[in-house]
Amino acid sequence: MQAYCAEQLVYVDEAGVDDTEDYAYGWYAQSERFEALKLGYRTERISMIAAWCNRQVLAPLTFTGYCDTALVEIWIQQCLVGQLKLGQVDLWKRQFPQIDPYSRID
Repeated sequence: MQAYCAEQLVYVDEAGVDDTEDYAYGWYAQSERFEALKLGYRTERISMIAAWCNRQVLAPLTFTGYCDTALVEIWIQQCLVGQLKLGQVDLWKRQFPQIDPYSRID
């Protein structure tokens, strides 16, 4: 890793959040019931994937649903590749083991 300068390293990550990730809690006088509305099932998931290089965000994508290998491959081909430069190295988390975590753009 130390053989590369900051402009060559491209960090890639994906994250998502369900719309039920809130925590219904509150304060109420002792011995009185506190009621809050909270769904017991998931209704929507918002996910994001992006790359980060030299303090800049590259190819951000926000979508509804879960991230899978097919979506990541399409994102790489249609969004990320056009923003990468020759000699840059992509660093991936182990989330996608089928993608080489140290792939080099040549």
